[in-house]
Amino acid sequence: MKDMALACIEEMLDMVRLLFPHNDGFVKILKNEREKVLHPERSFAAKAKDEIQESSYMVYHLNKAKQYTEQSIRNGYRFAGYEDLELSTQLLLKAAVKRGIKFELMDRDENFVRLTQGNHTEYVKQATKTSLDSYSVG
Repeated sequence: MKDMALACIEEMLDMVRLLFPHNDGFVKILKNEREKVLHPERSFAAKAKDEIQESSYMVYHLNKAKQYTEQSIRNGYRFAGYEDLELSTQLLLKAAVKRGIKFELMDRDENFVRLTQGNHTEYVKQATKTSLDSYSVG
């Protein structure tokens, strides 16, 4: 399994270097994962196991729940990966994902989005301007 995992990671590294030659972010992630395969004690599971053994299963998970609750309160309105968009657009995209509506950013700087569900497509700008607004019909 270890050899297979390392081979897969090497293939992914080759692909990432080919597709994104000027982006070291993905390479860094894959190298980090390779280190976890080579040194299992660095994995998330090993770290969680060690922390559980330091206290107890219940105490560990209650502490994690409190930590995640605090993070959620701090970042509740943020949509990971889209923090550069206006907050209203982030909220629209989060709601779309929750409802299974596909979205595509048409113009990130203008917060212009295409929403698609089934055969229906809607274009939305800045989360409030739609085709129902008279100034957007042309």
